[in-house]
Amino acid sequence: MANDRRIKSAVDLISNLPDVILQHILCSIPIELAITTSLLSRRWRHVWREIPSLSFNADTLTAASVNETLTRYTAPNTKSFHLTITPYPENIPYIDRLIKFAVSHNVENLSLNFSSHYYVKLPDFFCNSSSVKQLNIDIGFSHMIVPEYCTVSWTSLQKLSLSCCGLSDESMASILSGCPVLENLTLHNCVELKVLDLSKSLRLRTLDVKCTMTDWGSRQIVAPHIHCLRLLSSQPSSPTLVNVDSLTEAKLEILFSVNRYFTFKADFFQTMVLKMLEKLQNAEKLTFGGNFIQILSLAEIRGVPFPMLKVKALALHTKISHYVIPGMERLLQNSPDLEKLTVRARNFNTLLVYSIILFFLYSIIHHQPLFLATIELKYIQQLILYIFSIVQEKHLDKYMEIKGFNLNTCWRSKDGASWNKCGVYAKSKHVTSLVELILKNTKKLDKVVVLLDELYLKFKIKDVVVPSLPGYKNVNVVLSTTKLMALEKW
Repeated sequence: MANDRRIKSAVDLISNLPDVILQHILCSIPIELAITTSLLSRRWRHVWREIPSLSFNADTLTAASVNETLTRYTAPNTKSFHLTITPYPENIPYIDRLIKFAVSHNVENLSLNFSSHYYVKLPDFFCNSSSVKQLNIDIGFSHMIVPEYCTVSWTSLQKLSLSCCGLSDESMASILSGCPVLENLTLHNCVELKVLDLSKSLRLRTLDVKCTMTDWGSRQIVAPHIHCLRLLSSQPSSPTLVNVDSLTEAKLEILFSVNRYFTFKADFFQTMVLKMLEKLQNAEKLTFGGNFIQILSLAEIRGVPFPMLKVKALALHTKISHYVIPGMERLLQNSPDLEKLTVRARNFNTLLVYSIILFFLYSIIHHQPLFLATIELKYIQQLILYIFSIVQEKHLDKYMEIKGFNLNTCWRSKDGASWNKCGVYAKSKHVTSLVELILKNTKKLDKVVVLLDELYLKFKIKDVVVPSLPGYKNVNVVLSTTKLMALEKW
């Protein structure tokens, strides 16, 4: 009885909250669950009808339920509308009605996920909306078609994200022309784009491009007004930066596989990343991934000239391995205005590879609970990293041998610093040597931050001896540990 009284009291406390708070709570769950709260009591009967955010999942919808929900919904405006279509059938009759409903209710944040459709044609009315400020469309490796003869007019759109959309250059140009106040553009695996011309998008400031699918077509980015660029691409689809003159911040990484064909592609990689580096000369904040630095190392050993940089804050996401020493050293020497350096020790080269393998391992282990009980996941990660590091090192060394370099000396710094060959583990002396290399090759540095992933640590942070060099006593050196998230956004 006492427990029953407590439960009733708790329900009363929640029910006494203002409608706006209850509606805010209901916004965090799918609409079909929000509707079921109307059964709790008379107080809850109409609360869901005016929630400002709606989320629909076609897995649980029928034409009848959609019709009833939209008929009973009474809010004049909808701030956020999310629609996920996962079934395979190509035609679900209520999709257009749901999209039209969102547009007619002056939706501000619209998200459409058609993850299992092969062919998606946007309805004509969708191309005209004066209320949408943020639009996310994920087609799921399919084709999105802008209706023929339809003029796009998203006059309030500030943030646009398109994922896995088969957009032609003409379709992209049509979309951009109808977004006069666009400030943020995200394009993930839009593989059919060849020339991304943003020269007429005068208010666009942030561009996020990720292309990891195989596509051997040439690509160009013309974005004279952007201030921030994030670029993650695989080697065949890495774009050429034609015009990024206003750039102040950039984050770049190249995905590639170091295999037996690497020796035939290494020269191309070096030319590509050095051209990118030239376009970043005036940026004040830069972030580079481990592959990017590794390719710069090859170019530095071969004596290829590097551009001077005006960067003030530099972040390097890389493994601690002697394969990145020459590139890191040259970057520091060519950054005379550098004030802050962050080194995050992570093996990004194999991050995607071992994530996929771990998925399959989990599928196997899932049916063998005794095996799972005896082997921790982190040890499996370490094993996979170790194997792939050995494979990569073999082909990197092979390339340098073909070019006529001595493997015992080519990977060392000019001061003689030599780190561990395998980038899976790091010892305290390697971290000490890393800090020393940084201090010797910078002039205006105020702060150094070294973040070490737990997979690397075979020592305690307190065991690292921070070198004391004449003239560098005022540099603040911070050492810390962090966890590497396999699916962490680059």
